[in-house]
Parts: sequence; C-alpha cells; structure tokens
Amino acid sequence: MSSSQKSDAEPTSEKNSSAKPIGDRYAIYILLFISLLLLIREIFAMATINDTRKANNENLWYPLSALPEILAVCLYTIKGLVPGRGALGRGAEQGGGGHA
Repeated sequence: MSSSQKSDAEPTSEKNSSAKPIGDRYAIYILLFISLLLLIREIFAMATINDTRKANNENLWYPLSALPEILAVCLYTIKGLVPGRGALGRGAEQGGGGHA
C-alpha cells in the first residue's frame, strides 16, 4: 500500500470508531425483536398450560421456549441498547429525574 492509500484509509476508520453503537442506531428494531421473541415464548406457555406432556416435549420446548429466551438475553447485551450506570447517573444530575 502506498502512503496516499494509507492516509485515505485512516479517516474512514476514525469515522467508524466515532459512529454510534449499533444499539443506539437500531434500538427500536432490536427491542421489537426481543418483544416478539418473548411473545413467542409466552404464547407457547399459554398454549400448553393445561397439557404438561406437550409443554415438556423437548421438540417443542427448546425452539419455542428456551431458544427465544436465550436469544432475547443475548440481544440485551448489544452495546448501546441498555444505558450504563454512568449514563443513568448523569441523566439524574442533568434534571432527568423529573422532581421539582
């Protein structure tokens, strides 16, 4: 790579590093997907509440109960989706608490 190509590549990487985390950019879509996953889990639980044999059937339980729950937990770990403790403290100090 020539020196001119390197200098052209450096600003691009700086732009990417200063961009918002994916959780900030797509928060609403990620939260909607998490809601859908948890809704699938709850629908399965309600549909099998009176039939424990079906509820304990591994062919149904893993894809309709366990998998949506673990995927939702994994999605919550996306950077920027849930504010950190420092951001929560700063919000209260800036008047975000709503107290008069």
